[in-house]
Amino acid sequence: IASLDRARIAAEAGFTGVLFSSAVFAEADLVRRCARLPGAILEIEAREGRLAPRGGPAELVLFANGMDAVQVAASAALRGVRDLYVIDLSTEGRLGGPPIVLLEQLRRAAGPGVSFHTGGGVRYLGDIRALSEWGAASVVIGRAFLEGRFTLAEAMAACA
Repeated sequence: IASLDRARIAAEAGFTGVLFSSAVFAEADLVRRCARLPGAILEIEAREGRLAPRGGPAELVLFANGMDAVQVAASAALRGVRDLYVIDLSTEGRLGGPPIVLLEQLRRAAGPGVSFHTGGGVRYLGDIRALSEWGAASVVIGRAFLEGRFTLAEAMAACA
């Protein structure tokens, strides 16, 4: 989502977290306000190192589109963001491998106070192990589950 009002509605409905579209990075004050919400995770939807928001108000998407993802991660940390969800749109849904190189670039820019969540590209259990060893706080798995490449139990065991 890209709206504080929707985030509050979700929290009132019992959701423990809210994922904000990378469109919110178009407005520094909006990023600060999102960061203050308990359970807020801001998404970095990237393609070739640049933001490529897939949702949110058109004017925010327009301004956020093309922003440098590494600079966004650094400024997010300075604005109080503690959780980022990173997805490389060039591998998402294509089993192209997790975005470990991008994650590492973003972690160096954001510093140790930010937790990273990720998804997209997971092909096999080795990808989950690599993300776990890297320090990912969570991993979203889609196509690999849909194709029956492994079970939830196997995925959980891979990061234990």
